[in-house]
Amino acid sequence: MSISSDPAVRAATILRTSRRLFEENGPWGLRISTIAKEVGISVGTFYSHFASKEDLVLALARDTISARLSVFETAFAHPDLNAAEQVILSILRNFLFSFDHRSLFAMERFAMSPAIWEGASDQARTAIGNEHCLVTGRVRIQVKRAIQDGSLKASGDLDQQSALVLVGIWTIANGSNQVELLRLILEYDSNPTRRLPRGFTATIQAYMVGTGWATDDADADMKRLSKLALGMEFAEN
Repeated sequence: MSISSDPAVRAATILRTSRRLFEENGPWGLRISTIAKEVGISVGTFYSHFASKEDLVLALARDTISARLSVFETAFAHPDLNAAEQVILSILRNFLFSFDHRSLFAMERFAMSPAIWEGASDQARTAIGNEHCLVTGRVRIQVKRAIQDGSLKASGDLDQQSALVLVGIWTIANGSNQVELLRLILEYDSNPTRRLPRGFTATIQAYMVGTGWATDDADADMKRLSKLALGMEFAEN
């Protein structure tokens, strides 16, 4: 197998191959010797791109977080919704992203496990932290827009309110994603029905209403946004 001598192309090939092996075999597929053989490079060449297996895993997770940013941006750009509705749409689509790309979500969780996180270099941890901040920062900006346009009622200091809403949104979103993944594992459901669980949407609805969502009919609006989220396709990664 011929492999490019361009470092950027070679690193991208390592990541692409590693992602496939993880999807096929889980964490056990990420053996450096196997990856090197699949790519057509030596183990030494692998280490010229990634200092360790842990750094490789964080790089894979960083790519997934970057893909999530595009999911949020698409929701925030929807022309027929106000800013608060765009925030809710982004939460729903983020959940569906984890459902539709379960191996990518599993990779994110794997990267956050103590064995991987603590074994990675400071540089790798900083890089994924920066990527995560891009996503949460973008969500917080959108929450501020919702407060400013009145679709989320203002209640005191703009920065404090937007920070509080962000924490709540992120906690609910991450927790719900993990619960759904665990349910699929426990039920051995390899081909589950694509859905937005009622408990999840009800929790999001209650939280947004509690933080000031300016809606005349929360039930109807949540059903409308859920239907919209389910009908939107994700761009290819």
